[in-house]
Amino acid sequence: MKILVAIPSHNEEKTIVDVARNIERESVGLDTTIVVFDDASSDQTPALLGQNTITSFQIKKSFGLGHVFSEITKYFLEGRYDVLLTIDGDGQFDPKDIQKIVQPIVNGSADMVTGSRFITGATTKNISRLKYIGNALGARYISSILKHRYYDVTCGFRAYTRDAILRLNTFSNFTYTQEVFLNLGFKKLTIREVPINTTYFKERKSKMVTSVAAYIIKSLKIILKSILVYSPMKLFGRLALFCLFTSLASGVFIFFWNMSAGTVTPFKWLAIVSLVLGSLAVFLYCIGILLQITSRLQLTLEETLYYQKRETYKNHE
Repeated sequence: MKILVAIPSHNEEKTIVDVARNIERESVGLDTTIVVFDDASSDQTPALLGQNTITSFQIKKSFGLGHVFSEITKYFLEGRYDVLLTIDGDGQFDPKDIQKIVQPIVNGSADMVTGSRFITGATTKNISRLKYIGNALGARYISSILKHRYYDVTCGFRAYTRDAILRLNTFSNFTYTQEVFLNLGFKKLTIREVPINTTYFKERKSKMVTSVAAYIIKSLKIILKSILVYSPMKLFGRLALFCLFTSLASGVFIFFWNMSAGTVTPFKWLAIVSLVLGSLAVFLYCIGILLQITSRLQLTLEETLYYQKRETYKNHE
């Protein structure tokens, strides 16, 4: 199998050459092509890549990691590659885990394999408590949506089959990690996690998370958009049920109060709230149904797009 090892990089002059060389050393026995996707770096990264004869793809303007991943997938599909492996250029991941990441793809037991920093067997050094909690909450939430337990949904150390990339459609420029999980998960592709070794360097600042609050808001927007596109009833159905049960509980209380006191006073306001929530439940459920129909159309269009892409890139296989 021909493997494209794609390294997204933005201002990684201190680590990028070592990362590329370490990947070369740890990929012995695999048919790999290593390409650094330089996201408009303003430091010495482009010069160092040239000086060390490391193949690179230059992105002229930086829009975010999600845009870099889109460029990676286009490059992958246009080349004669069978497997796409992505690994960050900052040196936090251990290239010795490449064989472990690729193996389930090679033996046909997975469509996507993601390195996991938080399952049994993984070693994660120097991770901040805030990052750990954020990842745990995000993984729990996405697991509840996909009805399968995942422990790490934001790791960039991953491998994909060619078919998975053909089926994949992402829209966010900011990041892609959670969106890919949801996109492929909703399409019932097999996603596996394998434990990896990760080291966070205390002196290095994240280029993605410049503001924790902003990162959380943007990530939630990406997750919400994916839910609305692929499974809107998971959101609107739950909201409708919440409103319905609250309405019914309020209504039952008002009924028995009226039976015993002969009047709804002083809970007239609660009766109004009950009616409003009941109406809102019906409204939300109807919106969910309409969006669910749209979702089915979206999946049908994406299935058509999959066959079109497969035909377009057939000569590249």
